[in-house]
Amino acid sequence: ECQNIDVEMSNEYPEIIDENPGIICGDTQEEDYDNIEICHIRSIEDLIAFSNIVNSGKNFQGKTVILENDLNVKYIGSYATKDQIEVGEMVTKLTSGNGFTPIGNSSTINFAGTFDGNDKKLGGLYISNTNLDNAGLFGYTSNAVIKDFTLDSYIVRGKNNIGGLVGYVAAGNNDYSYSTSTIENTSTIPVINIGGLVGYSSSGTIEHCS
Repeated sequence: ECQNIDVEMSNEYPEIIDENPGIICGDTQEEDYDNIEICHIRSIEDLIAFSNIVNSGKNFQGKTVILENDLNVKYIGSYATKDQIEVGEMVTKLTSGNGFTPIGNSSTINFAGTFDGNDKKLGGLYISNTNLDNAGLFGYTSNAVIKDFTLDSYIVRGKNNIGGLVGYVAAGNNDYSYSTSTIENTSTIPVINIGGLVGYSSSGTIEHCS
């Protein structure tokens, strides 16, 4: 039930303060995934950590991840690290080559929790991999809920199952999402399943989106 409408989005992003960059579950300097039900993304470092945790095999089932700030991969202020050289290296890595690693990639490595966008937006994400199936911010979700979230000026390129928000949805609900993305197939054979918001959905609900 998506509508094609123009969504005005500001190019201004706040300066981020994150006392524990790269730690999303818990308030200490060590990740506490097993004991925390509500996790928080405050900086780009946290977003990278989130991807790494899911792709290590932890699917966040029964947990909620909240986006606390508007973030832009290309904006140095969206990083908690204060070292300008280190941040510059991270920006370069995330905006060239293969770029960001999608959150989840298969039926066994996927996101199965709730992602609460908290009416925030994520801008400037870049994913480009000619051999990548299930390409999107979330590569593969299973019975997940993704809500109240805006994708701002994305580039997503992949092989099969390509979407700005999710490449492959195996049940779940995507609610109140907005996308201003460039979605491209880079394979040498005809692409299978491509969409501005979701590439392929085996079952689930997509509503209140544009």
